[in-house]
Amino acid sequence: MTDVLNGWIGTATWEESRSYLQAHGAVLLTDSTEAALAGLVGANPGAEVLALHLELLRAARARGVDAPYEALATAARQHALAERLFAWVGTQSWEEARSFLDEH
Repeated sequence: MTDVLNGWIGTATWEESRSYLQAHGAVLLTDSTEAALAGLVGANPGAEVLALHLELLRAARARGVDAPYEALATAARQHALAERLFAWVGTQSWEEARSFLDEH
């Protein structure tokens, strides 16, 4: 289980993470893996990647593998949109604002 858990945590992208979790669900979507990951989170309180994977694991166990990854993708899109909005609002002139708007 440890190697499979490390493999999942070590995936490079969220899409790879989802695929890995789907492929190894029989090992990862268990009480013992959740307990092991919760122990790692407790022992490494600053390791956000571990805490995020624990949240993903719990959500996947409760709602299926796709649901938490879809929520993560939605949050990423909303964050990117907010960053563009703040950049647009932060322009210094109407001309600059119009140019930014035209580009995006």
